[in-house]
Amino acid sequence: MIQLNTGDLHSVAQSSVSRAVSQTLYALSSPNVFPNVIGVIDGTRLQIEAPSIDEPMYVNRMEYHSISTQVLLFNL
Repeated sequence: MIQLNTGDLHSVAQSSVSRAVSQTLYALSSPNVFPNVIGVIDGTRLQIEAPSIDEPMYVNRMEYHSISTQVLLFNL
């Protein structure tokens, strides 16, 4: 879903977004890009529809409903 939305936003196909994500992750995990770095962490908030249970717990500081996500990538 995120790749479809990103593709729509930038007028590219979902498959192009998928390739770009894969190539970026591959590059970031390459020891030649960031020598002596063993991993990266990134996070973002994904907008969601308001849930019917515990709805106020999903309202972020920008006042929309979202969940927090994190990606960890280690090159060991």
